[in-house]
Parts: sequence; C-alpha cells; structure tokens
Amino acid sequence: MEFPVRKSGRSKLIQKVTAATLVPSLRRASFVPFAILAILFAGILGLVIYRVAADQKSHSVLLKWDPPPKPAFVVAGYNVYRSRSDGDYARIASNVPTTTYTDHDASNGKTYHYLVKAVSVDGRESPISNQVSITIR
Repeated sequence: MEFPVRKSGRSKLIQKVTAATLVPSLRRASFVPFAILAILFAGILGLVIYRVAADQKSHSVLLKWDPPPKPAFVVAGYNVYRSRSDGDYARIASNVPTTTYTDHDASNGKTYHYLVKAVSVDGRESPISNQVSITIR
C-alpha cells in the first residue's frame, strides 16, 4: 500500500510512503516508553540504594548532665556507661573532664541506655546517675 506525500500547493510527488517504511519509525517510537521506564527504574533503584546506605551509617548521641549537687569528694571527671539492653552496662568513656560526651558508635534501629558516675582524684566512683534511654531512627 502506498501513500503519496505531496507538498501543499504543488502537485509534485515528494516521497512515497509504504507500509514497509512505516514499520521502522513505529519501532523507534515504541522504544521511547521503554527508555523512560528504564530511566525511572534506575532513579528509584538509586534512591533505594541511597536510603539503605544512609541507614547503615553511624550515628552520634550527645549526652549532657549536671554535676552532682553535693558530692562526697572532689570530682576529677566522669565515667560514662552504656547498655544495649537493660542491665549490663559497659564503660565507654573514662575520666571525661566536662559534663558532656558524644557517643559516636550508635547504630540505626537500636536502643541505648546511658548512665554517668562522677570520679574522684583517687578513682572512687559516685553512685549512678539517672538512666537515660534513646532509640536511633
């Protein structure tokens, strides 16, 4: 089947379009939606990979506390303790000279419990402070 293509206003034949010449152009036109879908999929996949990578990075917890109001000894520093479950505390910092500490080893999706003890010059510890808990999200 032939379709004559003529320039408007003239009777001169410019090109004959047949069904065989239409097929390649249809194939090119049907490629465009697939290319768009591939670009969208790559963008979504990149976003998912970025989100997973962001969840795996380390987080920080900034702890601040007040000095004991009437200590039984001169405070030389503070020991900071952390527990991942209620009960077993491990010392994560010793003789911190100020009333702030940053824990740089916290992970997403976990709950941490902290407490602080004042330390004297000769190494004696005060009773424990109030416990504080935080969940990293």
